[in-house]
Amino acid sequence: VLVETKACGIYRFTHDSNQHFLYNSVENEAERELIHLRIGRSLVQRMAGSSDQQESIAFLAASNMARGAKHIETDEERLATMHFFLDTAALAVSKVDASEYLACAMGMLKQTDYTSNYELYMNLHNTYAEVQSCTGYFEESDKTIDTVLGNAKFSKDRFRAQCTKMRSLISQQKPDETIDFAFK
Repeated sequence: VLVETKACGIYRFTHDSNQHFLYNSVENEAERELIHLRIGRSLVQRMAGSSDQQESIAFLAASNMARGAKHIETDEERLATMHFFLDTAALAVSKVDASEYLACAMGMLKQTDYTSNYELYMNLHNTYAEVQSCTGYFEESDKTIDTVLGNAKFSKDRFRAQCTKMRSLISQQKPDETIDFAFK
């Protein structure tokens, strides 16, 4: 049913129908999510030991981790996973894929992260706002920018959000609003 691929220790199903049969035999959605989390964790560990195909493994790991992220129990793993999603989003050519990884990371944020993990909190918010703007989700981008502007402790964080807001307004062909915003 499984065969080893060129990458030592990585297996794939010999036929898609085998994979679908096994996957569909797990009826409980929580169990499926836990399986995805285990696969994601395994792929992340494999990435640490190998430089071959790291990028493609990163996307596969991130997709699986995202499916099971709500089952992560420790703050240490939660923070590491959010950093991993942020790094993987930066590698993604597709802004839609980047958006999915960032949305998952944003969903993992806790209220206390604003103070205890400020840099990660701001970087996630700013990056998410940029990606949402690039994909045409301007309202979501604006909400996130408002969060950054309302919570930023440093001018560099505000500046990044302001630049994203101006690019967003320009891409929406709103020159007057862009100028008004720039002179606020």
